[in-house]
Parts: sequence; C-alpha cells; structure tokens
Amino acid sequence: MATELELAREELRRQGKSIPQWAEDNGFPARAVRAVLYGHNKGLRGQSFRIAAALGLKE
Repeated sequence: MATELELAREELRRQGKSIPQWAEDNGFPARAVRAVLYGHNKGLRGQSFRIAAALGLKE
C-alpha cells in the first residue's frame, strides 16, 4: 500500500510537474519541498508545514 508521501509524488507525476516546477509555482524552495516529499522533514511547523499543507499532506 502506498504511503501519503508516495501518493503526493505520484500526483505531481500525474500533473506532469517536476518538484522544482511545483516548488516555484507555489513559492517554496525546491530543496525544502524534496525534504518533505521524501520524509526527511516531517512538516510539523513553519515552512515545512506550509509545504505539506499545499501538497495535501496536512490540514
């Protein structure tokens, strides 16, 4: 079964967007978006939380 992070990465692929492109479109640094998408940063507060929320991982 796919994790939420895998589903978020798959959604970007379905949209035909790269991580850097999505990051730029949403005003985030690509490195920070990658950290959230690959689970290096849990998205608990601050910028990482805003990224996770924009990706649909947090409410």
